[in-house]
Amino acid sequence: MKGLFLGAGASYEVGMPLVWEFSQTLRENVIKRLETKLFNFENDEELKKYFIEILSNEELHYEQVVGLLEKRKLHDRSNNQRIHGIIIQLIECIQLLLLEEQSNTLKFLSERIKDYYGIKALIDKENVFNIFSLNHDIVFEEILDYFRIPYKDGFYKRNSNYSNVANFKVITSDELAAEDKGLFLKVYGDAKYVGSNYAEIRKVESRNIEIAQRDGIRATNELYVHDSLGELQFLRRSLLSGAHKFQDRFDQIIPISLLSFFKKRLINTSYLTVIGYSFGDPHINDALVEWLSDESRTIEIYDPFITSVPKGFEAHFKQFKIVNGGLTDYFMTFDSSLESWANQSKREMFNTIRDNLKERRLNKKA
Repeated sequence: MKGLFLGAGASYEVGMPLVWEFSQTLRENVIKRLETKLFNFENDEELKKYFIEILSNEELHYEQVVGLLEKRKLHDRSNNQRIHGIIIQLIECIQLLLLEEQSNTLKFLSERIKDYYGIKALIDKENVFNIFSLNHDIVFEEILDYFRIPYKDGFYKRNSNYSNVANFKVITSDELAAEDKGLFLKVYGDAKYVGSNYAEIRKVESRNIEIAQRDGIRATNELYVHDSLGELQFLRRSLLSGAHKFQDRFDQIIPISLLSFFKKRLINTSYLTVIGYSFGDPHINDALVEWLSDESRTIEIYDPFITSVPKGFEAHFKQFKIVNGGLTDYFMTFDSSLESWANQSKREMFNTIRDNLKERRLNKKA
């Protein structure tokens, strides 16, 4: 069975930021707001100085910044809760800024998504196809909806206590957790237009803002909503970031067992195409190395610039194939029937616009 593994770079073509682009955006937005009520250092000037130092360091991306704060929390028991507060405040900023990026790039996605028509031929050929993703964005869900491709994501469409807020699928783990982690929710769109999944997320965020402004209160990394009975509830954000994902040292909304589930699903895959992943996550790399112990398995990497097997995988170099391309190129290997000079020219124009967007993000200064 074939499978597809997606990293943030898979969404590059539609305008979503790569890690260094987003790190600069986060840096710019957070540092200029440090004197507001966004972060509460509880008069700990040393912690505030350290936070500014690591966030201002342009040699660190945002995951590394969170990881350093986690490390400080582990070693500074006296300030454990204070540092924890800063971590979750920063993660909330990360999620909100990523949501803003999703909104800002929807028009770009609505045009570039048309080039992904080859996904229909891929699904027709494979029938059953595993898709694994590390992404915080909802780009691939939008692609599947656009081409009317049914998929299973571990959630089920059934009545929940929050149907008055937005469209939710329920049961397992992904986007939001509520009721002491006993209930896991994921929003879904009606697939009538590109961005319908984002629109449902925005409904939840808007409801939170309304209640917070009305009552003059604010929760960190949680969303205020009223359930169908009118009771005030708190939906916990589930974004994962930092150096200790899927470990017991830090609490996370998404169950740690999800990594084990990934490994089990991977066993049934013999040919894995990797797009947009930098091979920088040790948890994922360890799973892939273990999977490659079966020499009949192959990893195909789609990346515009890579020329050699990623570090740590040298012993398995014979099991790697490298293609210099992106998500569009991948889908076109299954169907390129709509290719024309006009479409190629339009795509080149979009690529130029996208590269200029990258430069603007990276050149912003706080």
